[in-house]
Amino acid sequence: QGPDEGASPADVVPTKEPVIAVLPLEWRGPENRAGGQASGPEAYLAEGLAEEILSALANHEGVDVIAANSSFRFGRLPAVDRERLARELGITHIVEGSVRQVTEELRIAVHLVDLQSGLTTWSEVFQRDSHAIFTLPDAVASSVVRVLGGPAGPNTLAARHAPDPQAYRHYLQGQAMLREGTAAALQRSIDLFEEATRLDANFGDAWAALALARLYVAMVQPGATATGFRNRDPVKRLAAARAEAEQALRVDPDLVHARLALTIIDYRARLIPLAQAERRFLALAEQAPGHAEVLMRAGMMLLELGLYDASIPLFERATRLDPLSLQANCFLLQALQQAGRRSAAETLLAELPVPGYGGTFIRLEQLLETRDYD
Repeated sequence: QGPDEGASPADVVPTKEPVIAVLPLEWRGPENRAGGQASGPEAYLAEGLAEEILSALANHEGVDVIAANSSFRFGRLPAVDRERLARELGITHIVEGSVRQVTEELRIAVHLVDLQSGLTTWSEVFQRDSHAIFTLPDAVASSVVRVLGGPAGPNTLAARHAPDPQAYRHYLQGQAMLREGTAAALQRSIDLFEEATRLDANFGDAWAALALARLYVAMVQPGATATGFRNRDPVKRLAAARAEAEQALRVDPDLVHARLALTIIDYRARLIPLAQAERRFLALAEQAPGHAEVLMRAGMMLLELGLYDASIPLFERATRLDPLSLQANCFLLQALQQAGRRSAAETLLAELPVPGYGGTFIRLEQLLETRDYD
């Protein structure tokens, strides 16, 4: 493992709580040195690493991190577009950079840009050999938080399982494909996660991702012509996802995404009383205040349980972290409607930052106009 390179300036104490967007990392390999775009496994690996950096940042207190669903839509921006990014996402800083394979080492060059000044306030090059690539996201996140003057997070690397290097690469590629959301990408992500767990049965993150990916299959509802989900039976699929979530928690009892998958399955299959489901979803939201997906899905379950007022703060937090999420914004609007908060619902409808979904919002606006509020 090579040393981290680059000079680190004195800690910068922000004037307000930092809000960070992590942009997709650029893969710099032989195939795109002439200016072409990288594609295939290398591009997905770079994107997966960026998402892992984002997730590691979200575990730190003192900073807010925009979800990949919103920040990755902008790609790697030239400086002239940063004002629009800051305005649409409400951010103060950008984390961007590139990935390069050098013999047996992977190198990440990372830059932190202060959008108020437009200056790069910190840069560093991190390098790891193939057996320690999994430590890169935490190392980058810890350095970013330190530079921003935030509190140091707990050092969990020593206690974490070091995954098989090839399994970790499959996991990173699967994470990038999982975010695409199409039937074909979902199936490919499942294949990659399955291969990761085959290569390393103690890789808890891969088991958790596999369980969630299998759950997401139901959301895209592939038709008969969609490429082959090996298991179309929803009961069998839930059973498989439950076994995978349980395996993830056997490996690491603190994996929040495994707990999320297990709680969703238990609730959907009515394996737990509703009161217990409520407690578990609220506990998840408390455990992962920086993860928009966890907050949104916990809020969705509370909304289904009729706990409208309890779901609203979760959706509000989720939309702050993922402002361009149609799903999170629509659920927040629905919760406000159901709670009888007409004025807040109308304000949200007028200010929704998500373009291109006019039909959905027209339908929601009609609901506002026809619903009889007390």
